[in-house]
This record gives sequence, structure tokens and C-alpha cells, in this order.
Amino acid sequence: TYELRATLREGTIGPVTVTDTLPAGFVFVSAALAPDNGVNIAIPGGFPTIAAGTPSPIVINLGSVINTADGLNTAADDLVILITARVDDVPSNEGVTGVNHTNTAAFAWGGGTLTDTADVEIVEPARPPPSTLAIPSPMRWSSATPPPPLPPLSTWISLT
Repeated sequence: TYELRATLREGTIGPVTVTDTLPAGFVFVSAALAPDNGVNIAIPGGFPTIAAGTPSPIVINLGSVINTADGLNTAADDLVILITARVDDVPSNEGVTGVNHTNTAAFAWGGGTLTDTADVEIVEPARPPPSTLAIPSPMRWSSATPPPPLPPLSTWISLT
């Protein structure tokens, strides 16, 4: 999860479109206004719903955005969007620890477009060494020593 943050001028701007281009091998999960979105920011049309798995680039059409005037330039003037994406389990993402993948975001409004990039590094989890399970040869019971009773079906059996 990462944030896209833009400090807006006071007043109404729009139409506003945020475009996020994910690196190859990444999959979009969700987008939402962040809890710390500026208190002066309002989106009259509401924040759009974007389906998980939507192919990149992710386009968020906000329409008009209002930054209520207070004469100050503070965090209250920040539009903050949280994007959640995951790294897909594909061969092109294997063995790439330490390799940067570039994410690009653009903020467009009636007065222009701003674009920024950020590098993302995939860090693969360490895999434990393979283990083996030794299974003894089948147990044999004679009629003189019947097998032990089976545990009830809801009993967990621990192998050591």
C-alpha cells in the first residue's frame, strides 16, 4: 500500500483525473481516500469504485474537487489516495530482489498535469530449506496384540 498525495490550491479544480501506472508484474487491489485526507478536501461526486484486478494504468476520475478556502497552506489542503497493489507470482518476478521497478502517477486537472515516479524494490521471502518426512515401514499387529483404537474424527494428530 502506498499513497498518492497532491496539495491543492484553494477553490474548485477539475475535472481531476489521477492515473497510476503500475510496474509490470504488479496487480491492482484497491484505491481509497486515506484517513489523513485533508479536511478541506471534498469530492462532490464521491470517490469512484475501481474493481480489483483492473489492468494498469489505473484511472481514477474524481470530477471536480473542492478545497475549501481557509487562507492557509497546510495538510488540510492535501488530497491523499491510498493504492494497494500486490506483486504477482509470475516467472518475471522471480530472482529480482534488489531490482527496482518504476511506478508512475499523474495528476491531471483543468490547468495541467503533474507526473512523478517512485522506484519499488521486490524483496523475495527467504524460503526454508526443503525437509523430508521419514515414514517408517508399516506397523504390523498380530491377533495376539490388536491395534490401538483410532482417535475420534475431530482429534488433531501431531507428527514429530
